[in-house]
Amino acid sequence: MSNFFSKDGVLRDAAETPISPVDQVRYTRGPDDPTHMDEYYRHLGEQQRQEHRAAGMEKASPFHAESAQLDHAGGAQRTTTAQCQKKMEADLDLLGRARSVLAPYLVRPPRDGIRYTLVILLLLGGDAAGIAGASVSFGESVWLAVALALAVGIAAITTGCAGALVKHAKEARRREKATLTDAEAGFADMFSGADDGWPVRCVLLGCLGTVLLIGIGIGTLRMIADGDAAGLVYGALSVAIATGSWWNSYTHADEVADKLDHLEAVVRRDVRALKKVSRGGPAARQAHAESAAASHRETSEYRGLAAQEYMAAAAARNRAANPQIVGHGRAAGARNDVDLRRTWLEQQFVRPDGNGKVMK
Repeated sequence: MSNFFSKDGVLRDAAETPISPVDQVRYTRGPDDPTHMDEYYRHLGEQQRQEHRAAGMEKASPFHAESAQLDHAGGAQRTTTAQCQKKMEADLDLLGRARSVLAPYLVRPPRDGIRYTLVILLLLGGDAAGIAGASVSFGESVWLAVALALAVGIAAITTGCAGALVKHAKEARRREKATLTDAEAGFADMFSGADDGWPVRCVLLGCLGTVLLIGIGIGTLRMIADGDAAGLVYGALSVAIATGSWWNSYTHADEVADKLDHLEAVVRRDVRALKKVSRGGPAARQAHAESAAASHRETSEYRGLAAQEYMAAAAARNRAANPQIVGHGRAAGARNDVDLRRTWLEQQFVRPDGNGKVMK
C-alpha cells in the first residue's frame, strides 16, 4: 500500500495501465443498488475506521487516567491562580488610579534614592570617624571606640531623618482640599492636610536635643584630648553632620512618591506570586495529559478515514475491472460516502496531514 500511495507508485500505475483502441465507445451507468463486493469493501472500510478509533482510545487511555488523577489538585491550583490573578489586577488598577491622581504632586526627582543613600553613608562615615578618634584619644580600646562611634553616628543620622516630617507636613498642606473628586476620594488620606500638632513638635524637639548631646559629647572628648579649640571644632562638625542628614532627608522626602513606590512593590510581589503559583504543577500536567489524549484520538480518526478511503478505492477498482456487470460509472444521484465522511470529520477536528494504514 505504501508503494501505491507514493508518487512513483501512482505514476507507475498510470504508465502501466493500457488504453486499448476500440471501434466504438459505449458508456453504461452502474446499478442503483450496491453489489456484494461493494458491501464487502464498505464493511471493511468501517472496520478499519473502528480499529483506528479503538487504537486511538487505547493510546489516550493512560492520559485520561492521569488527567482524572490530577483533576482535584489541578482544580485547586487553578483556583489559587485565579485568586492571584484577581488580586494582581486589582492592585494594578489601584496603582493606575493612584498615578493618575497623585502624579501632579510628586516632588522627588527620579532615582533620587541613589543620591540619598550615598550621602547617608558618607555622613555616617565622617561622624563615626570623628567619634572614634575622640574615644581613642580619650584612652578607649579601638574596637570599643569603633562600636561606640557607629552607634552614635547612626543615632545622629537617624535624628536627621526628622527633616522628612517637616517636608511631609509642608507637602500635605499644599495638597489639602476641602472637596475631593470621585477619583481623589479613593486617596482621601493624601488630601487631609498636615498633622503638625504636639506629637510632631515633640519628635522634632527630641531630635534637636539628641543632636546637641552628640555635639557636646564629641566636643568634650576632644577638649580633654586635644584642647578647647579642637573640642569646639569637632563638636561643631558633629552638629553639621546631623544638620546635613536633616537636609538630606528633607530633600528626599516625598509622601506621594513613597505611596506610589509601595503600590508598585505590591504589584511586583503579586506578579512574582502569580508566576510561582501558575508555573508547572498539577494544572500544567493535567493540561498536557488532556492535550496528548486529544491528539491521539484525532490522529486515529484521520488514519481511520484514510484506511476507509483506501477500501473505497479498492471497491472502485473492483467495479472498474467488471464493467460488464456494474457498468462504467456511478448510478445517477448516488451519494459519495467518502465525501460525506470527510465533511463530518472536518466538523469534529482541525484536519492534520494524516497517513492512514490498513490495520491488520
